[in-house]
Amino acid sequence: MPTRNFSRKTLGQRKYPYLLKGLEIVRPNQVWCTDITYVRLAKGYLYLVAIMDWFSRYVVAWRLSNTLEGSFCEEAL
Repeated sequence: MPTRNFSRKTLGQRKYPYLLKGLEIVRPNQVWCTDITYVRLAKGYLYLVAIMDWFSRYVVAWRLSNTLEGSFCEEAL
């Protein structure tokens, strides 16, 4: 079951550098981003993955799933 504060750092967790620092994003399809979140329903959860173009903020693809198996993310990509 999902809990709050997924982004909270835990002991021993590695911090990764921001790889886009200093990169000027000047055209569509130069950089895509993705996010997975959950939607609470009366009898459970749905999981939403979205792939967006960083420059235009356009949603390139999205999928819903009732499980967190990776296949729905692959389908979106």
